[in-house]
Amino acid sequence: MLLRVRVTLPDRPGTLGQVARTLGVSGADIVQAVVLERLGGRAVDDFTVVWPGASRVERLL
Repeated sequence: MLLRVRVTLPDRPGTLGQVARTLGVSGADIVQAVVLERLGGRAVDDFTVVWPGASRVERLL
């Protein structure tokens, strides 16, 4: 299943990597990451991921 996940997080070094690691450990295969906005110390990022099954989507949330 292909999903788009939007996250808002602090704009500091390493935070994007932590999100990517968490997605990977949860079973997601990241196929795209886009930084949409950086403003006021916050960043908004979209991840497009291949998720291994519909029954586990709650785990991602």
